[in-house]
Amino acid sequence: MQTTGDERQNIIEQINNPGIRYLAEKVETFEDYQQELDLGYSYFQGYFFSKPIIVPGRDIPVNKLNFMRLIREVNRPELGFEKLEQIIKHDLSLSYKLQRLINSSFFGFSAKVKSIWHALVLLGEKEIRKWSSLLADCQRTKRRSSGQA
Repeated sequence: MQTTGDERQNIIEQINNPGIRYLAEKVETFEDYQQELDLGYSYFQGYFFSKPIIVPGRDIPVNKLNFMRLIREVNRPELGFEKLEQIIKHDLSLSYKLQRLINSSFFGFSAKVKSIWHALVLLGEKEIRKWSSLLADCQRTKRRSSGQA
């Protein structure tokens, strides 16, 4: 959007590598699509193809007893990784949230972390405590917004 068709054409010509496939973003009309196609783009994205659809999601509820066990465990002076692993393994929501965190682009691991134990070890004590604190804040916010005490 910040460059003209001529500027984009010049860039493609300067690179001059037939092995590179170019992506056109923000293609909003048929005319945009045709222009980018004529310039040599191979991949396209934008409103012309599909407007984003917001899909309402639902959070997986945390088992309150397991959540309290998690909070109790992370507040001990010596963090028990085995105990934490058992607590998290027995709660689908905690397992899912930990896996989403550890496999997020924030950490940038090349291989997907699949075990709870591996995720906990990679995070370490400080980050586990941060994560559990964040979960506690989210739980408080949900209770407030739903009118629960």
